[in-house]
Amino acid sequence: MSEQIKKIVSEYTKMSMDQLQSETRIGRSALGNSIILHRMYAAIAKEGFEVQGYQNVKTFGELENKILQAQNRGGSTKNNELKAAVSNNQFNEAPGIGVDIEETSQMPRADDFREDEFYQMNFTPQEIAYCISQPDQYASFTGI
Repeated sequence: MSEQIKKIVSEYTKMSMDQLQSETRIGRSALGNSIILHRMYAAIAKEGFEVQGYQNVKTFGELENKILQAQNRGGSTKNNELKAAVSNNQFNEAPGIGVDIEETSQMPRADDFREDEFYQMNFTPQEIAYCISQPDQYASFTGI
């Protein structure tokens, strides 16, 4: 496992790198909210690691396995497949409706939303265009 991945997970879980074990919980409930989860995987993607289906990853060990599987497939660990899966909404295993309550202050700050990894991974180009045209861009992204 790359030290850079361990460092990222450590930062978002607020644990030291040596505390991370295979059974360490890193899912949405462990991180506190969805935005933090997506920010962590955006940071991982920025380092060039593909993590398909990351919303279903519950432990650090599962994350390690997903990254190793991607590397063993001989394919690129770059995030192109992840971006395609996110934009095609392939992560919805069962239809349903859910409501997440998130704080606008948790949205990552960006100079250019169209170039930022978090926003590219979590919003379509049309959603980004709509949100940046609104008076309170971060509130618009949070609402979506």
